[in-house]
Amino acid sequence: MEKIKQFLKGKGIGYYIVIGDIILSLILGIVFFATYQGAMANNAAGNLPEVIGVCIILGAILDIVTLVLPEYKFIHIGALIAYCLSLMKEIYLIPNLIVDQINGVAYQGGNFPLNLFYIIMQFIIVISAVVATFLGFLNKQGEQEFAEEVKRTGRFSKNNLIKIISGACVFVLAISISAGTLASLNSSSKSAGQTVTLDEIQEEWKDKTIEYDFDPTQVVYREDTHPYKDATAEQIINNVSSSPDRFLHNKVYEFEGKYTEAYQGNFNYTYSYIYLWEDGLYNGTASGTNIYGYWYNQTAEGLSCLVLKDTAGNDMVCNQSRDPYYDWYGDLKSNVNGGRTFKMNGFMYTPVIGIYLDHGDDDLQYEFREKFDKTSWTVNLIRNDLRHSAIINPDEATWTLPDMTKSGDQDVKVSWQSDAEGEDIFETSLKINVGEDKATYEFDFSAESVKKTYRYVDLFDPTGIRVTRVTDDRREEIDASTIPYEFDYDNNQINFPMTNGQTYNMPVTFDLSEEANTLHGTLSEKDVTVIVTSPTEAKISDGANEATFSITLEGTQGLASIVVGDKISGSDETYNLLPEEFQLIEQDGMLKITLEIFMRSSTKANAYNQTTDTYFIFGDDSTKVTLVWVFNYNNQDMNQYMECSYTMDGTNLTINSLVGVDSSNQWTWSTKTYYNLQSCSIDDLPFYPY
Repeated sequence: MEKIKQFLKGKGIGYYIVIGDIILSLILGIVFFATYQGAMANNAAGNLPEVIGVCIILGAILDIVTLVLPEYKFIHIGALIAYCLSLMKEIYLIPNLIVDQINGVAYQGGNFPLNLFYIIMQFIIVISAVVATFLGFLNKQGEQEFAEEVKRTGRFSKNNLIKIISGACVFVLAISISAGTLASLNSSSKSAGQTVTLDEIQEEWKDKTIEYDFDPTQVVYREDTHPYKDATAEQIINNVSSSPDRFLHNKVYEFEGKYTEAYQGNFNYTYSYIYLWEDGLYNGTASGTNIYGYWYNQTAEGLSCLVLKDTAGNDMVCNQSRDPYYDWYGDLKSNVNGGRTFKMNGFMYTPVIGIYLDHGDDDLQYEFREKFDKTSWTVNLIRNDLRHSAIINPDEATWTLPDMTKSGDQDVKVSWQSDAEGEDIFETSLKINVGEDKATYEFDFSAESVKKTYRYVDLFDPTGIRVTRVTDDRREEIDASTIPYEFDYDNNQINFPMTNGQTYNMPVTFDLSEEANTLHGTLSEKDVTVIVTSPTEAKISDGANEATFSITLEGTQGLASIVVGDKISGSDETYNLLPEEFQLIEQDGMLKITLEIFMRSSTKANAYNQTTDTYFIFGDDSTKVTLVWVFNYNNQDMNQYMECSYTMDGTNLTINSLVGVDSSNQWTWSTKTYYNLQSCSIDDLPFYPY
């Protein structure tokens, strides 16, 4: 202890800061060399990311010398320069990871949290090193003692300095060996946020691979002998796009990228894809615009490479990636949208054979009515070569989310279909558990806007009703439209049976008269009236005959959708005028029948800031459907609809092609073709589309 006191005698505040810098530098150096191979983004390959760790360790060595020779400030200045070089290298390499973090994908590879740790530590070290320089390493007593010692002993001798630096190097070498050991341990551990390892995935899927007889490794195009080297842009475009079955040809590589643009407060994502075909051509999209060109994978000298040359004279020279999924990465320079540059990643193509859900670090146990957040969940594709990665475009996935208002096990389901992969639709699910409802509820029906008069044809209107859920630690207002309800016609009230076992009720007035529940319409060119006489029964009259029939009232708000059941009595001819289902609209004080069917899907038709569900209108023409939605542009809500041909399998609808209205060229914006539908009413639509 006495020796330590003697050693620290005469030292200034800067000296103690340097000690802290050395400790932080050694910690950072150990962590960096143990983790950087998996933490750096793809763009670090070939850019010597090791410089980050080497400069940090070099700075630590120089600062160790500074501890022994605090009188010579220039030694610490050298350490500060090394620290700054390390920080500059990290700043150069981290932007791609920051963009990936904003976009919510990881197609540039790497580990953002680790790089965030690196750069925060570097900032702390650099700032404290600068402060130490200005504060100095010796106080006045120390400076005086040093001057006297130099005169007496010649302390700063060549031999002493060599011994000091050698000792520091031995010390750092020991640290480096420790880091190497940690690196080997790290390589065998699971990556953060993953529920399964690559080995486990390959073991599970190795027996599910399919017969794929095309070998993309055998396709070689040389720069100087490429068949399209001297072709015109028009020839290339015609040869790529003229083949209607282009996607049936063999793909050698597939590239994908994601571009984010912030404009006047809006974030728009643009997904870009490029397909490299076996005939040496490629095509794809960049910022919604088609691009074409040819590619080669061998230089004129016979060296391996991968270069994409587009018809506008731009080259994308690819670099080999260290990512386990992607083989190459590069910058796509496009002449569209003012010359945007897209970060692209590519892999040697094999078809997708399945998907699985990775829930990251999320606990699969949820509280009742807890908001289900799938932010950290990813949909992963499994390809035939057993590589896997999260899909880059989340709009390609269709989710069926759990009902958090029901206790017990719930399934989180997802399906994926890519136009580029053909017609296969892959589905998978993961089970979560929702706990019991232990809350109490407070209902407030006092607002003037609360609807108090109902007919048979009316669905529950939650407008103005406030429902507060109360637990031991919080009060929260919940959406009244999510509350289950029952019309109690005998007691003139609406009952709300809650999941905590209690039932609440609201007094209302029911107008059950025939006049209030009479519907007018034209069916098979005959004028008819339909009277809803109860929640389960109705009668139809065409002026000459009538029939009674069973009904089911369906929908979520506004007027009910009426599903026609069996005939109870009356004329078969009149009963046969009825469709299987019909909707209602209210015009000029009358209830009118419309044969259009309305449905909805939570899947977005448009990736550009769609703010509502996608709604579907089925009319007299069974070959087409109208899609309706709202999207935000420049902070304004814009209405959009288009007519498409479709196929239907149960409640699953697949859009085939555009056949009608398409304002603003939305068809080219709409990347989703597969939807899972549920019933709704015309009142659910975000705007009146006619």
